[in-house]
Amino acid sequence: MKKKVISIVLLIIFFNKLVNNYHIIDTYRRIITIISPYREKINICYSLQNKISDIISPNSNKWSITVLNDSGKTISDINGKISRIPASNQKILTTAYALDRLGPNFTLKTKLYFINGSYHILGEGDPDLSPKTIKLLSNKILSHSRNRNLSTVNVYLYEESRDNWWHSSWPIIDRTETYGAPISRLAVQSNSSQYALSEPILFFKSILYSNLNRKNNSINIQIRKSSDFEKNILNYPIFIYNSAPFYSLLSLANSESHNFTSEILLKRTSDKWSFTESSNSIYSWLGTLPLPKDRILIKDGSGLSRSNRLTSNYIANLLFYMKHHKFSNYYLSSFSLYGLRGTLTNSNQTSFLNGKLLAKTGTLSGIKSISGYLLKDDRVYIISIISNGIAYPNSISDQIIKNVYSSDCI
Repeated sequence: MKKKVISIVLLIIFFNKLVNNYHIIDTYRRIITIISPYREKINICYSLQNKISDIISPNSNKWSITVLNDSGKTISDINGKISRIPASNQKILTTAYALDRLGPNFTLKTKLYFINGSYHILGEGDPDLSPKTIKLLSNKILSHSRNRNLSTVNVYLYEESRDNWWHSSWPIIDRTETYGAPISRLAVQSNSSQYALSEPILFFKSILYSNLNRKNNSINIQIRKSSDFEKNILNYPIFIYNSAPFYSLLSLANSESHNFTSEILLKRTSDKWSFTESSNSIYSWLGTLPLPKDRILIKDGSGLSRSNRLTSNYIANLLFYMKHHKFSNYYLSSFSLYGLRGTLTNSNQTSFLNGKLLAKTGTLSGIKSISGYLLKDDRVYIISIISNGIAYPNSISDQIIKNVYSSDCI
């Protein structure tokens, strides 16, 4: 039986090298998890455990803390398997999924087609798409139409339905702010303008129209559902605008905690634009990895939803897995750097940690999280801290991290 399983694995590895197919990769990983399932490795360092317990007392029930050593053993754990709202630590899952599935050099594409005498624009949510990009599209349309002596320029814009712009659990007040901007395919500067916050596709349309109309053409721009775009191998785009590569977008999502980018990474990677379907795709992917069976809930890709639930134990183990991933350098470098970069730039309460903590922060009202990699000499500790219901958790989290760094636990 064992020889048969090994033969199947070798066969899958062979085909995996021939075809970059997610189903093959997932099948291979699932077989590996059957042969060698996740086993929790615990080696509690009680000197560290007791110090952390003292730091969070008397509110220990509002904290979840997990610390892994360089070999993935749990050396400290307090409420690590209790599910809590992770805030933007949700992005740790999203960016890992995107990097693993599509790689660091993948780009989002905004495509211009010419089909049956009309122009068709289909985007993938490029967060950096700007009026300058729209001008490039307009120039291409004008040049192309002029060469064909078209008296009327017909343009079709393809967009998702309004139901897919925001998750139903996002508070209405958040949807009026740039951090809660609608998640759309044709977004100008991540829908950060006041008009785009409510009508993103109309904002795109208005800029496109003003660029096309400068030549006094007869312009007709219509909006269609993205599902109405007829995919045909003969419909080859006449122009493609590529976003920054994924490794740059990962940094925007993790280091700067950019919600729009995180949601787009999830939707494009899953190729599903409904929040339910894209979230389910992460569940499926996580099921192929050697991770604990903790109870988690995934509602979005950014962590803006308060319906998300993660455990510090789960986050820490995923971080450990990604530390050994073939794209680990891209993943780790996408995080904020304590005292130097991203959301941790101004974190200097413990100055000797400057440059020694690569981490993802998370903040919602009453919610705080920080998880990442603590670098000490030639070792890497993995830390995940989530607090729900603590008024001023930052200084406490700093104390915890400082004690992990100062400990002699290995």
